[in-house]
Amino acid sequence: MKLGLKGIMYIICGSIFHSCRTDGDGDTQLIRTTGTTNLIVNGLFKYTNYSIQVQAFTAVGNGPPSPPIYCLTEEDGKNLYL
Repeated sequence: MKLGLKGIMYIICGSIFHSCRTDGDGDTQLIRTTGTTNLIVNGLFKYTNYSIQVQAFTAVGNGPPSPPIYCLTEEDGKNLYL
């Protein structure tokens, strides 16, 4: 929970995960989740750099995104476990 405007408390409803290739090719993948703190991202390319950001959301809107983390997929490139 975080303090919102005027001291109102908002309950975090879930998270939005943003993943995209750092080479600029491909689309940004947005995954909206509720009730979990981990995620498997599928359909990635092998030996490819990705940036990942997480953003919490409440009933009144989205919070600020986290700073990006950068990761490199392995030889199979299929999944990334967050």
